[in-house]
Amino acid sequence: MVARRARGSGSVFRRGDTWWLKYYRHGRPYRESSYSQDRARAERLLKRRLAEIETGQFRGLTAERVRFDELAADLQTDYRINQRKSADRCSLSIKHLGRFFGGWRAAEITTDKVRKYIGHRLDEGASNATINRELATLKRMFSMAIRSGKLRDKPFVEMLKERNVRSGFVDDKEYECLARYYPELWWRAYLAVSYSFGWRKANMLSLRVRQVDLLNQTICLYPGTTKNDEGQTVKMTAEVYELLRECVRRKNPEDHVFTRKNGRPVKDFRGKWRKACLELELARLEPQDDGRSRYVGLVIHDLRRSAVRNLERSGVPRSVAMKITGHKTESVYRRYAIVSESDLADAARKLEKRRVGQLHLCHKEHGEGHRQA
Repeated sequence: MVARRARGSGSVFRRGDTWWLKYYRHGRPYRESSYSQDRARAERLLKRRLAEIETGQFRGLTAERVRFDELAADLQTDYRINQRKSADRCSLSIKHLGRFFGGWRAAEITTDKVRKYIGHRLDEGASNATINRELATLKRMFSMAIRSGKLRDKPFVEMLKERNVRSGFVDDKEYECLARYYPELWWRAYLAVSYSFGWRKANMLSLRVRQVDLLNQTICLYPGTTKNDEGQTVKMTAEVYELLRECVRRKNPEDHVFTRKNGRPVKDFRGKWRKACLELELARLEPQDDGRSRYVGLVIHDLRRSAVRNLERSGVPRSVAMKITGHKTESVYRRYAIVSESDLADAARKLEKRRVGQLHLCHKEHGEGHRQA
């Protein structure tokens, strides 16, 4: 089916279920797919192309040959050149995106196709937060391509609502159980530093011996190495000092602080953490419809949240606590400084105690009034 028009106004036609457009520039014909079964969409795209030709902004159809894989490679190159701290997260997002969009032309990745990707990832069991990180990566890929002139536009990508805000805490008893579960020195030292100061896992695992000052009993993170790019320095507690002193013994300044028995730096220990939590009944495995099990319980990041709560409970001024944990804005800090069920139960006990005290006082005053009468 062809919609015929005057040569200067172009035309739209259908091949199979897809609408195409045809237009001319300097007498040369151009044929372009709208990648849509909607004729109105093809009509709008044709009007835009004619306007670009009229204003001299038409750059040809080079953008039609740009594929997802090229956009992904450009983004990873940008992350590597600028040494972005979230490079690993970006690579993981691209891995999932590539399984769906790999080999596609960028122009084929429409809003409708992005919605189908979201449905696909939800079916795989991915959380809204995880999918949002992947969608943010996709949006950044398109934005970079537009700035470099490879693409003219990008699809509208609507982010999902994130309802999986965590509220897990590690209390003192659970911390002691976790610390004793494995005998390795690095395990006990890592938990002590994280539970005391709430530092992020990436900063902890990259910590070098030169950052530990035993003489002044301080640990420092250099500017530019943290998420907010600001440096951090903390004074060690007695427990942290004793453990770190053993961790750095006979090591060179550039050696990692947290190393295994064979001397290799600790890179990841999620499996070890989950095993400990399951054994200590701080987590459980929930069966899913697909036959797999989902881990539900404490995660390593809960140590950071617990450190914030401990600082709040200890009466440490919020400005000081934020310097220790590395929170740059109070709004983000407040998301961590939330109460647990035990806090609420303690509040209820205090209210009940106050109410009983007030009732006792009222009865006492009422009895004295009768005696005076």
